[in-house]
Amino acid sequence: MYSERGSSDPKNISLNDRIKQFPGESLCLRNARLRQDNTQSKDYTLPVEERAYRLQVVEEFLKAEIPLRKTEKLRPLLRKQGYRLSHNSNMKEYIQIIYKQEIQRMKAEILREPCDGSGGEFTRDLSINFDRSTRQGEAIVIAVRFVKDDWCIVQRLIIIDVCVKSVKADGLALVLNKCLSVEYSVRADSLMAATRDGASVNQAALNRIQFIFPKTFNVVCFTHTLDNVANHFGILDLSEFGNLWICLFGHSLKARLIWQEQTGLKSKFIFN
Repeated sequence: MYSERGSSDPKNISLNDRIKQFPGESLCLRNARLRQDNTQSKDYTLPVEERAYRLQVVEEFLKAEIPLRKTEKLRPLLRKQGYRLSHNSNMKEYIQIIYKQEIQRMKAEILREPCDGSGGEFTRDLSINFDRSTRQGEAIVIAVRFVKDDWCIVQRLIIIDVCVKSVKADGLALVLNKCLSVEYSVRADSLMAATRDGASVNQAALNRIQFIFPKTFNVVCFTHTLDNVANHFGILDLSEFGNLWICLFGHSLKARLIWQEQTGLKSKFIFN
C-alpha cells in the first residue's frame, strides 16, 4: 500500500490495492496498462451554484424543445444571471444527468407504500403499451400507465430503444424484461395489462415474459385491428370508378385544383 500518488512504482501496485487506496478514482485499461480515466466532466472544478445553473438551463431548453446550439444566440441574456455558460458541446454533458434524474423521478412515481403499513417498497398496479417500427434501424417504444393516489391517470414514456435491425421475439422479450424488472423494478404481480398491435412477434414476446409477470392481461390494439380489417374490404364499383378517374384526370392540373377547391384536400392524396 502507499499513501500518496507517485510515491510508489505503478508497475508494482496491484489493481486491488489501487482501488482500495483511491476508491473515488476512475480507472481504465489501455494498452494492457492501468491508467487514470480523464473522461469526467470538464465542469467538475466549477462552483456548485454555477453547475446547478447550467443544469437548469439545459433542462429548460429540453422542456421547450429548443436545440442547445441556440444557447450561443441567447448567451448575453442567459449570462445576466451572473453565471457563465460554456460552449453548447460541453453543455450536452448535462443531458445524461437530466436523463438519470428523470428516470429516478418516474421510479418514485411508480413506487407506493403497502396498504398494511408493513414497510418495504411496492410498485403500483400498471399497464404498458409497446410498439415497434418496421423499418431498418427499428425503434421500440414502451409507455406505462398507472393511477396515482389522487385517482389521476398518468402516462409516462419510459423507453425508446433503437436497434440496428429488426428484433425477434426473444430480443423483444429481453427488452421488455430489462426495462420493467431491472431498470424500473416492477414487481411480478404489478403488471396488469400489456397493449400491443397484432404482430405475431409481439404475442410471442409476451408469451416469453408471462412466467415473470403472470397477471398480465394481453390486449390487442383495436385501432390496429380495424385498420387491418379495412385493408381486406373490396368495393368493386368504387375501385372501378377510382381507376377510371385517375386515368382520365390524374395528370390534369385543372382537375387537381378543382378537387382541392371542392374538398379542401390536396390532390396528392387522391391522384397517385
